[in-house]
Amino acid sequence: MAKLYLNQENILFIGNDFERDILPAMHCEFTTVFVTEGNSIENTGMNEQHHPDYIVEDLFGLTK
Repeated sequence: MAKLYLNQENILFIGNDFERDILPAMHCEFTTVFVTEGNSIENTGMNEQHHPDYIVEDLFGLTK
């Protein structure tokens, strides 16, 4: 990030695993997108306090 002169608010982090992808990105204060790939979001560990900024079924969902 420093080499590209980016701030965390300028980064969109996309992942399909809540615990491995989204939670670490949230701790870095990135905007997060969770891709469900058609799977349920139940039992992912999401709750009222810890959830991605956006949830989409696939990457095409980013265009909506």
